[in-house]
Amino acid sequence: MTDLHGFSPFCTTESAASHEAGHLLMSWLLGRDVIHCSLREVGGDTQTAGGELETPHQRLLASLSGMVMEENVPVLKELLEHLDNPAFFHRDTDSFAAAIGAEMICREGQQEFLLGLINVIQRFKSRYMKAYNAARIILMEHGQITAEKCHVLFNEWDRDYILEKRPKSDVVYREIAGEFGWELPQNCFIGWNLEPIQISKEEDRQ
Repeated sequence: MTDLHGFSPFCTTESAASHEAGHLLMSWLLGRDVIHCSLREVGGDTQTAGGELETPHQRLLASLSGMVMEENVPVLKELLEHLDNPAFFHRDTDSFAAAIGAEMICREGQQEFLLGLINVIQRFKSRYMKAYNAARIILMEHGQITAEKCHVLFNEWDRDYILEKRPKSDVVYREIAGEFGWELPQNCFIGWNLEPIQISKEEDRQ
């Protein structure tokens, strides 16, 4: 059925936990506050307090993160094949949101751009595998991660990966820049608006 395009052809507790753990890890990297993350009878749901100030890049990465970190090849293949037609996908799917997001960012070369972001997300999963696995195991064992628990996890991950002072926008955009060969200024942090955030003298001395 046409209205089912974008949904996974298979869904187990393990695949749903892997998917939602991907959304959770990316929410941390995108600086999103998570309202709740839970498994359902079929699939799962991660809700964040994303607002109007979010950039198209943030929204697109958030949409892609679950299916990429779950390694859901059929859904990713379908998305890439029909990327130029968002209406092909059910409006409640990550695929629909990703197709809309790609359209907002670039009119041409959307498939190449999406493949680049998929590579970026895969590297994030590899780099932060300990955090990803922690979220996945909690979901497998308890079926949900509350907003309070998400806050605790995010603080732990900041400490574990020494990201308490470095803005997540700098982490994300420098990884994207490396993938696409963008030139970004050094000796400063990069904000979500792609503008430099100057390092203060006090921080520089530390």
